[in-house]
Amino acid sequence: MAEAGVSMPSGASTQWKTVKWVQKGTITSIPRDKVCCLYRESASANPMQHTGVYLGNGYVMDARGSATGVIYSKLGSFPWTHWAIPEGLYDNNNTVPDTEDNT
Repeated sequence: MAEAGVSMPSGASTQWKTVKWVQKGTITSIPRDKVCCLYRESASANPMQHTGVYLGNGYVMDARGSATGVIYSKLGSFPWTHWAIPEGLYDNNNTVPDTEDNT
Protein backbone atom coordinates (compact mmCIF):
# COMPACT_ATOMS: atom_id res chain seq x y z
CA MET A 1 0.00 0.00 0.00
CA ALA A 2 2.89 2.35 0.73
CA GLU A 3 4.14 1.89 -2.86
CA ALA A 4 0.72 3.10 -4.04
CA GLY A 5 0.83 6.10 -1.69
CA VAL A 6 -1.65 4.71 0.84
CA SER A 7 -0.71 4.95 4.51
CA MET A 8 -2.07 2.17 6.69
CA PRO A 9 -1.47 1.35 10.36
CA SER A 10 -0.20 -2.04 11.46
CA GLY A 11 -2.66 -4.71 12.53
CA ALA A 12 -5.76 -6.07 10.84
CA SER A 13 -8.31 -4.81 13.39
CA THR A 14 -6.72 -1.36 13.58
CA GLN A 15 -6.78 -1.11 9.78
CA TRP A 16 -10.41 -2.24 9.58
CA LYS A 17 -11.52 0.24 12.26
CA THR A 18 -9.46 3.32 11.30
CA VAL A 19 -8.71 3.36 7.56
CA LYS A 20 -11.15 5.29 5.39
CA TRP A 21 -12.50 2.71 2.95
CA VAL A 22 -14.15 3.72 -0.33
CA GLN A 23 -15.64 0.24 -0.78
CA LYS A 24 -15.82 -2.90 1.34
CA GLY A 25 -17.85 -6.03 1.67
CA THR A 26 -17.87 -9.74 2.37
CA ILE A 27 -15.62 -12.03 0.39
CA THR A 28 -18.52 -13.23 -1.78
CA SER A 29 -18.73 -9.75 -3.33
CA ILE A 30 -14.98 -9.21 -3.94
CA PRO A 31 -14.26 -7.18 -7.11
CA ARG A 32 -12.11 -9.71 -8.96
CA ASP A 33 -10.69 -7.04 -11.27
CA LYS A 34 -9.25 -4.77 -8.56
CA VAL A 35 -6.35 -4.87 -6.14
CA CYS A 36 -7.81 -4.67 -2.62
CA CYS A 37 -7.14 -5.54 1.01
CA LEU A 38 -8.41 -8.83 2.40
CA TYR A 39 -9.39 -9.60 5.95
CA ARG A 40 -10.32 -12.59 8.07
CA GLU A 41 -12.99 -11.96 10.66
CA SER A 42 -12.04 -12.78 14.24
CA ALA A 43 -14.08 -14.80 16.72
CA SER A 44 -12.80 -12.53 19.51
CA ALA A 45 -13.79 -8.93 20.33
CA ASN A 46 -11.43 -7.57 17.67
CA PRO A 47 -13.18 -7.51 14.33
CA MET A 48 -10.30 -8.84 12.20
CA GLN A 49 -7.38 -11.17 12.85
CA HIS A 50 -5.40 -11.22 9.59
CA THR A 51 -4.88 -9.10 6.49
CA GLY A 52 -3.58 -9.66 2.98
CA VAL A 53 -3.64 -8.09 -0.47
CA TYR A 54 -5.75 -9.44 -3.32
CA LEU A 55 -3.60 -9.12 -6.45
CA GLY A 56 -6.21 -10.16 -8.98
CA ASN A 57 -6.61 -13.23 -11.15
CA GLY A 58 -7.49 -15.18 -8.00
CA TYR A 59 -4.17 -14.58 -6.18
CA VAL A 60 -3.36 -13.16 -2.75
CA MET A 61 -0.19 -12.14 -0.92
CA ASP A 62 -0.01 -12.13 2.87
CA ALA A 63 2.61 -12.39 5.60
CA ARG A 64 2.12 -15.25 8.04
CA GLY A 65 4.92 -14.67 10.51
CA SER A 66 8.68 -15.11 10.64
CA ALA A 67 8.57 -18.91 10.40
CA THR A 68 6.44 -18.93 7.23
CA GLY A 69 7.16 -15.55 5.66
CA VAL A 70 5.20 -13.97 2.83
CA ILE A 71 2.81 -16.33 1.04
CA TYR A 72 1.57 -16.03 -2.55
CA SER A 73 -1.50 -18.23 -2.87
CA LYS A 74 -4.92 -18.72 -4.43
CA LEU A 75 -7.79 -16.71 -2.96
CA GLY A 76 -9.61 -19.84 -1.76
CA SER A 77 -6.62 -21.30 0.11
CA PHE A 78 -7.19 -19.15 3.22
CA PRO A 79 -10.54 -18.40 4.92
CA TRP A 80 -10.80 -14.69 4.01
CA THR A 81 -14.11 -13.16 5.06
CA HIS A 82 -13.98 -9.51 3.92
CA TRP A 83 -12.37 -7.19 1.37
CA ALA A 84 -11.87 -3.41 1.29
CA ILE A 85 -10.41 -0.71 -0.97
CA PRO A 86 -8.69 2.11 0.94
CA GLU A 87 -9.20 5.74 0.01
CA GLY A 88 -6.46 6.90 -2.34
CA LEU A 89 -5.63 3.53 -3.89
CA TYR A 90 -7.22 4.40 -7.23
CA ASP A 91 -7.02 8.21 -7.03
CA ASN A 92 -5.10 10.71 -9.16
CA ASN A 93 -2.20 9.26 -11.13
CA ASN A 94 -1.94 6.11 -9.07
CA THR A 95 -0.55 3.26 -11.13
CA VAL A 96 -2.42 0.46 -9.39
CA PRO A 97 -3.61 -1.62 -12.36
CA ASP A 98 -6.91 -3.31 -12.95
CA THR A 99 -5.90 -6.91 -12.51
CA GLU A 100 -7.54 -8.51 -15.54
CA ASP A 101 -4.38 -7.75 -17.53
CA ASN A 102 -1.98 -9.07 -14.88
CA THR A 103 -0.26 -12.38 -15.51
